[in-house]
Amino acid sequence: MTTPPDQNQPTNTPDTPKVDQPAPNPPQATQRPPRPAQSAPPSGPRSQPTPSVRPKGQPPQQMAQGGQPKQTRPQPSQSAPPKMSPSQQSGRGNAPKMSQAAPPGSGVSADEAEALRIAERAALRAERDRAMGKVPAATAAPVEAPKLPKRTTDKFFGSLGLFLLRLIAAFSLGIHGLQRLADMKGTQQVFSNTVLPAPVAFAWGVAIVEVLVAALLVFGFATRLAGFLMTVVAVGTLAFIQWGSWSIFVDGQTGFIGELDLLLAGIGLVLLCLGGGSWSIDGAVRRSRFKAKTQTAA
Repeated sequence: MTTPPDQNQPTNTPDTPKVDQPAPNPPQATQRPPRPAQSAPPSGPRSQPTPSVRPKGQPPQQMAQGGQPKQTRPQPSQSAPPKMSPSQQSGRGNAPKMSQAAPPGSGVSADEAEALRIAERAALRAERDRAMGKVPAATAAPVEAPKLPKRTTDKFFGSLGLFLLRLIAAFSLGIHGLQRLADMKGTQQVFSNTVLPAPVAFAWGVAIVEVLVAALLVFGFATRLAGFLMTVVAVGTLAFIQWGSWSIFVDGQTGFIGELDLLLAGIGLVLLCLGGGSWSIDGAVRRSRFKAKTQTAA
């Protein structure tokens, strides 16, 4: 009868090759998407990555596979905001804020709320224009109206001289005209001794013209026309009455015949060329016309 072998004693069994048992698979993590193919590493012994030493205070870098630092995409640099002047900063800080719509039950109607919004927008626009250096039309400097070009004869002494000259000429010419009208028969007799036809018509015409020209010179109305008529009357008197076939000089008498008429002819030429000056009706009419023209052009 055979006894079972003792389990504690070693048994001589033939040597059999040992078969390595496969290690159990570790639990797999969540599946990751396949990575792009990488170039084959260089042949030779694979070197172990050396741990990088991060300086103190430096944030850790994100490490990619293989121990190399992960390249991060550079962030776009943000430019600093433009600097503002103190006036702009103060204006920006003092800009009125837009108010919200009036809540129901606040006692403000829709029209009043809309008017408030419009006023606030206008204030914001004005504040923005002031910060940008724009001048509103309301505060812009008013455009000065063009002034009447001042002539030399419009100045004080020029106007005074022409005014006195007009008065002297009007006094002398007016006295001659009134004397001719007062003694019309003698005036007709004087003109009848000349070569002029119709001495009666010429006598009345010359006397009336002299009185009319004197009145125009006093008021300074149509001064150039008055000067022209005065020159014509004085030159005609010299040519047909004062100066004739005889000599203009008289023995034993100073001066010459027709001195007053010659002087009146010269004054008439001056007034014809210069006008009556600023102290006359002509000057007032000229100023009013220039003012009306500038207003029409504006």
